Amino acid sequence: MVRKTLNPETEGQFKELAFWGQQTAPSYDVSLKSMSIEAERSADIGRSHDIVLVFHVAGKGDDALRFQAEASRKLRDIASDPSLRVDVRWT
Repeated sequence: MVRKTLNPETEGQFKELAFWGQQTAPSYDVSLKSMSIEAERSADIGRSHDIVLVFHVAGKGDDALRFQAEASRKLRDIASDPSLRVDVRWT
């Protein structure tokens, strides 16, 4: 489903966000362990699924939430597609 949904433009936007995350995560006191792109059921009635770039990090929950908020802002700056989202999962 992810491959069917991503086009070259959205793939480039996720790559830009992934690069940003690699560079920025340490400034939020979290360690970036991996990233994944996943399809999740959409909360929007008009869409069945959203495509989510997930940052898997290690660190404190508060720091991970601050990083997630900034990653969401960054995604809004570079992408206008509402079906693209970002999530941060921490351990």
